[in-house]
Amino acid sequence: MIERPHYLDRLLRLRSTGFAKVLTGMRRTGKSGILRLLEQRLREEGVGTAHLICLNPELAQNAQLRQAERLAAYIREHAAPDGITYILIDEAQEVPGIAHLLYELIESRRFDVYLI
Repeated sequence: MIERPHYLDRLLRLRSTGFAKVLTGMRRTGKSGILRLLEQRLREEGVGTAHLICLNPELAQNAQLRQAERLAAYIREHAAPDGITYILIDEAQEVPGIAHLLYELIESRRFDVYLI
């Protein structure tokens, strides 16, 4: 995987700011790689599995999560009961109505959200 320290450092500086962090750009430019690097860094910093939810609704195994209500239920079910849970969603555009879900997550102040 190609290291992207500039982008990763920018994301980490925006950590826990109360906003969703959205990576945008042309196809095949490394956005998913940056998200994986962020996941790796969070794990290195001691963020445990209970505090980290990484999803790609585009994958067949996650097809049921392409509905915002089901995605919300999945996140609530898998979120840590205490502290911040980091939500990393690749291909978020596959979830119609995700904006309302993001608002709910951010307003709860229990989640730090990163999207592509």
